[in-house]
Amino acid sequence: MVTSINGHRRAINGAGFGKATLKDVAAMAGVSVTTVSHLMTGRAGVCSDQTAERIRSVVRELKYVPNGPARELNRGSTRTIGVCMTSPWELSHNIEGSFAQRLMSGVTHVADEQGYLLLQYPLEVRLGRQMEPLLNSRADGLILSSCPTDPRAQMIADVAIPLVLVVQFTNVPDGVGCVYADEQETVAVALDYLWSLGHRRIAHLAGPVEEVIGDDDWPRRATDSAVWRRKAYIEWMGERGIFDPRLIAYGQTWEGIDVPETTRALREMPDPPTALFCASDPLALKVIEAAHEMGWEIPGKLSVVGVDNAFVSALSHPALTTIELPIRNVGAEAMRLLLRIVHNDPISEYRVKLTGSKLIQRASTSVRAS
Repeated sequence: MVTSINGHRRAINGAGFGKATLKDVAAMAGVSVTTVSHLMTGRAGVCSDQTAERIRSVVRELKYVPNGPARELNRGSTRTIGVCMTSPWELSHNIEGSFAQRLMSGVTHVADEQGYLLLQYPLEVRLGRQMEPLLNSRADGLILSSCPTDPRAQMIADVAIPLVLVVQFTNVPDGVGCVYADEQETVAVALDYLWSLGHRRIAHLAGPVEEVIGDDDWPRRATDSAVWRRKAYIEWMGERGIFDPRLIAYGQTWEGIDVPETTRALREMPDPPTALFCASDPLALKVIEAAHEMGWEIPGKLSVVGVDNAFVSALSHPALTTIELPIRNVGAEAMRLLLRIVHNDPISEYRVKLTGSKLIQRASTSVRAS
């Protein structure tokens, strides 16, 4: 049985699951069982794109769910929600009070209220290196941090497991929810503040706006947050007639692969910026470190603003001015939305944008020197 809500198609829990087998899918798609199995577990290059789409079409038609979850769902709710959230830079720096921790805090709060158990997946799954645990999930639904080119969301949607994405808000499959912070508001709060201090040459250090390969040969994908912060910066500056494309620099990842070189290049411009809006706190903290080493005074010569209000941002020298996002609220609303999907409640909106970004003023910013 399939229901349609606002044009989104999805299977109803407890009906239509577990009626098809891997062999059924393979037979209907005209391929081997091995090909279907490999595709469903995320292996690349197992078949052509056309064959892969044919298999996924059959999966959607048959409402096929691998292995155990079908039996669990047919017996009723497990009152368990799977959570697969992380940020690569947080893993390498172990930052207390991080973005992912605050997201999880919001999810946990609602789970406690509703009496749900949370299942957190191992690191290899959170990094996207394993698909099978997600596709074979015995949870009632999943919360996933993702990005537009991440194939996991579509693969999970194809087997009709209830899913809500956090942070990602473009290229979201039908029937999948998403919750995210208002990026235009975030950028406006930062730039309005710098403008009020008299800054007009305001540069932007962007996060991952395109895919790069890390030192471990693993792709680090572009994220909606980085792409839309850059877009909002360009629009804000353009509306005031002061946009200069030379003032956009790229950290490539949230870790900031080339921040020292980028900082030096900005300083050596004929007309260097007097303020820098960074797409994240980790990028901003690396800028402060690099500027200190080259003698670029902060905030005397360069005011710096980050995004996130990570715990360590208050401990830098000078302490970092930053934009605090409503991240805990994003986690809480993601859990509420997922439970509405799981319970087949009427849903008026699958895409939830939250406002509430606010300025945390510290010592890394000051009035523009005359």
